[in-house]
Amino acid sequence: FIWTPDKKGMLDLALAAVKTEKVSLAPPTETLHHLGALLGLVDLFFGVDSGPRHIAISQGTPTFAIFTHAPPAGWTPPGDPRHGHVSKGLPCQPCGKPRCPLGTYECLKTLSVEEVYGSLREFIKRVWER
Repeated sequence: FIWTPDKKGMLDLALAAVKTEKVSLAPPTETLHHLGALLGLVDLFFGVDSGPRHIAISQGTPTFAIFTHAPPAGWTPPGDPRHGHVSKGLPCQPCGKPRCPLGTYECLKTLSVEEVYGSLREFIKRVWER
């Protein structure tokens, strides 16, 4: 987990829900400089398409992101196999809108943990087991 001090309450809730002892908790990142330094040290950034992912890319760190409304091709370095993604692949994706134009949010609601995990495992095999 990466987090800032103002998100400590949310972090505590997330950690309380974790049912495993294998949790990696980074120190709080208080500045973008600290976040960049931290993301430059990790083996993989896994999360949603966001500012921290782009910072990880700028640090040369491999990334795997969940995409919903944004087009992966527009936000991933072209031709670089160190950056993967998963999305539901619905006909309405990518819509490019911050709010679902259909009002259903299917791209979020129907993407299962199993789909994300399976795609992440395949990505890791492809990148690290060459």
